[in-house]
Amino acid sequence: MASVVENRLKVSPKASEAELKKISSPWETLTAVVILLLATGLFFAGRVWWDETYYTAEDGLGYYLGLVGGVIMLMAYVYSMRKHFKVLRYIGSMSRWLRIHIAFGIIGPFMIILHTTFQFNSLNGTMAFFSMIAVMASGVMGRYLYSRVHFGLYGRKARFAELQQMFMSAEGENNTFLSSIPEIKDQLETLQKGLLMPPPSSWKAVQSLVRTRLSVHAMYRHLSRQMPTYLGPAAQQRRWDSSQVAYAVTRANSMLQEYLWALKKVAVFNAYDRLFTLWRMVHIPLLYLLFISGVLHVLAVHMY
Repeated sequence: MASVVENRLKVSPKASEAELKKISSPWETLTAVVILLLATGLFFAGRVWWDETYYTAEDGLGYYLGLVGGVIMLMAYVYSMRKHFKVLRYIGSMSRWLRIHIAFGIIGPFMIILHTTFQFNSLNGTMAFFSMIAVMASGVMGRYLYSRVHFGLYGRKARFAELQQMFMSAEGENNTFLSSIPEIKDQLETLQKGLLMPPPSSWKAVQSLVRTRLSVHAMYRHLSRQMPTYLGPAAQQRRWDSSQVAYAVTRANSMLQEYLWALKKVAVFNAYDRLFTLWRMVHIPLLYLLFISGVLHVLAVHMY
């Protein structure tokens, strides 16, 4: 009898799960937080303990920190320029230049922070500094969002159709059992319709991220608790004993968890894709602002 129960409640293989998990790796969240905390901590620590007897921004080590940091940040622009100038497309792959863009976009600002000696002595320098901080924060956020809509940080973009196909595959394999219980089928269909609606705005996308996680968790808790009741008629009809019922409940809950996990990934991708689109609209103007303010600062330093 156990084999009958196992075949009836067979859980689909998780061939796509490894790929999907790359999109939501917790390491990207930790990396983003650590980078911002280090930059903030470095600046405020410098404000408290810095002594200009070490070096000044205008001469020696301080000057070269600014020079090298500025050159590194200019080199980070090559990634963006490569998309618009054909001659640059033959110099390395896009994925390699993306790695350079991200690395230089972090190293350069840290060197500039040290170059400032943690003080604001001129208007042009202050504008350049805060433009840089805005770009750096935006870049860290972009790295985080990028990892949510790509297979791996440097991989190809995960089109929604691919994730939808993965979800439909899981749905199809599980559908035989889940749809056989009207109470479960109706609740899952209602949840799916609500979560898979593309967010119309960025604020709705943020709300969707929170609502999706809460809704999926609440649905799993509710249905898993009610699973013995839902399986009652089948258990009576097949005359399962208590151990067979317990086994059936465990397998059904595992199937339900996989179904909801796949649904959550598709819904969350929808929200992150919307936010990533908004981020691009904000990040590109910030790059131009940083470039202009940086050039003005360099001119002011060397002309006056």
